[in-house]
Amino acid sequence: MSKKHQPPRSWKKKMKERKRTEERIAETQEDFKNRHIQRLKEAGRKAKVVPSGKIKMSEVILNLIEPFLIHAESMEDQKILVQLAIQGWNIALLPEKEQKKFIEENFREFKKKNRDVHIVEMAYIEEYYKIIRQRKKELYPDLDYPVTDYEMLETPKGLHLNVAYNRPDKDVDSS
Repeated sequence: MSKKHQPPRSWKKKMKERKRTEERIAETQEDFKNRHIQRLKEAGRKAKVVPSGKIKMSEVILNLIEPFLIHAESMEDQKILVQLAIQGWNIALLPEKEQKKFIEENFREFKKKNRDVHIVEMAYIEEYYKIIRQRKKELYPDLDYPVTDYEMLETPKGLHLNVAYNRPDKDVDSS
């Protein structure tokens, strides 16, 4: 191939980086799945993982936080958004009456462990939960899979999320 018809070095470099990222993601997904299975077995629970179907919970969670991502100034901010969104998602699966009680109990425990957290920050978190629960109702009203575990990975393309969840009366799934 003549030099004139070869792809530019920058393109080759980007393609190599992309391939390394895809390989790294695949490795972390496999590691995550194995760790999750091991934790379930240690807890005496059924530990069969089935391939992800039409629903990818990682995409669901990232879709829930999409309006907030423009305000995230760092990867750490994105991670916090994901963590709180997963908590909000699982809270939304509780009956309405139990949601407020659960949040109040969690906040009390959180406040005991983190005395330097200001009440205003707690109010923001509570509002975020409320928004996440509302978005869940609007976007995924029939999706009722609790997230049981998750892992975040920084990649050159941004945040990659691995999620494990339980499908009611089914085996553990991951996406």
